[in-house]
Amino acid sequence: MGVFVFLCFVLIHIQAAKTFVVENGFHNGVNVGMYTSQLQAAILSQCMDDFPFANDTDILPVLDPLWTEERKEGHHFQDGFPFILESKGVLNILELKGDYLVDVPLNLPSMFVLKLSGATLKPASNFSAAGFVTSALVLIEKKGFTAILGGTLDAEKSGASAIACVNSHHVQMHAIRASASSQSGYNVVFVQGGEYNEIANCDIGNDVALTGVVTGVILSRTNHALIHDNNIHGLPIHGLMLKDGTTKAAVYSNNIHHNGFDGIQLQGNVQNTYVHNNTCWANKNDGIRAIATNTKVNPKIVMITANVLVGNTRAGITTEAKSLEEGAKPEGVMVADNLAYNNGAGAWNLWNLDEKGIPFVSTPIMVNFVRIYYVLHI
Repeated sequence: MGVFVFLCFVLIHIQAAKTFVVENGFHNGVNVGMYTSQLQAAILSQCMDDFPFANDTDILPVLDPLWTEERKEGHHFQDGFPFILESKGVLNILELKGDYLVDVPLNLPSMFVLKLSGATLKPASNFSAAGFVTSALVLIEKKGFTAILGGTLDAEKSGASAIACVNSHHVQMHAIRASASSQSGYNVVFVQGGEYNEIANCDIGNDVALTGVVTGVILSRTNHALIHDNNIHGLPIHGLMLKDGTTKAAVYSNNIHHNGFDGIQLQGNVQNTYVHNNTCWANKNDGIRAIATNTKVNPKIVMITANVLVGNTRAGITTEAKSLEEGAKPEGVMVADNLAYNNGAGAWNLWNLDEKGIPFVSTPIMVNFVRIYYVLHI
């Protein structure tokens, strides 16, 4: 009886899912507007905003037709997030065509896809994020199974992030061109809290190097994030930064270059994280750096493998304590099978490693999905 009721509920929700196509401000011949406040009122207000399922194990079999119990733990890594592409009729969809002005953050609901088909979102002259948890062109806060696909998010004149994903889960950010402002103090893409979020195939940064305090992607206090196949470049600080207890992240196959400090930085108590097959080049400090903070918190069980590090101003890879007096240092960090050359301070600057760490292994190590799976699920 319970299964029957659950299936009926799923079918009702599937039937209720809607697709909205807005082209140059018009939906079905009606002018709904070119400002995000107008889109929020006319379109997003019609979409179910509360998360309709009790937990992930209820919704995943509905969204992913290939679901099996064996994939229950590993599907998010080995297969990415198939639910977005295979969930017609389940998720509400807003497809935008044309250029739109952001006067307030576009606040996306759960069970929702924002599809930008060649569309651009730019800040309006009266942009304001007053009353929102953070300043961003697109905001996902406390939501689940939400996606942004394609398009351009141009935050260069906004003093805001392009995307902020806060305390949300199963959020997919794919094939987006995103930029930020020199003076903003915000980061292009900011992920704080939550779990199972993915940033893939995006172009993040600026064509001309900026000044200021902007990082391309920041992961803070989040779990099971996937960051892969992105081009991250031209940021004043880091290309990608993991910090504040981020755990079980996989950072792989990214092209990270021409940033003002580190290409990838793992700071503080980042744990059980895998950094693999990235190309970090022409960054003005290290290609990859794992750094313990002076509050005695430090990276633990981090695998840095098979990366290419070229032409960085300092070292290809550095592992270090920020303050020797504090006694914090990376623990259990494995650095293996990386290729580094033409870096200003040499290939490796591997010091203050815990005795359990493996500073460098010259013998080839087979790193496969089984091993990744193990690291991410410790």
